[in-house]
Amino acid sequence: REAHEEAFSRERENLRDWDKKLQEGQERLVEGQRLLNQREEKVNEKEKALMQKEKELEDLRRKVEIDVVACKEKEADISSRLSKLADQEE
Repeated sequence: REAHEEAFSRERENLRDWDKKLQEGQERLVEGQRLLNQREEKVNEKEKALMQKEKELEDLRRKVEIDVVACKEKEADISSRLSKLADQEE
């Protein structure tokens, strides 16, 4: 009977050790998941900021294109007026 109780006690201790290792593993897993979630959140924030910058750049590009067209129209108008003025002076 004493041997049986001793074996039972060893088995209980083994189960406690196994349970402790399992809990430690679960804690590491939870911590790893938390870190992964933090990294993913940072990536999402950076991606959102990048998309905003891309939108701003696209808006600026369109504005520059509009300004270039307006400048070319003004240049053409000035050239036309100078040409007419030169014709009048002749």
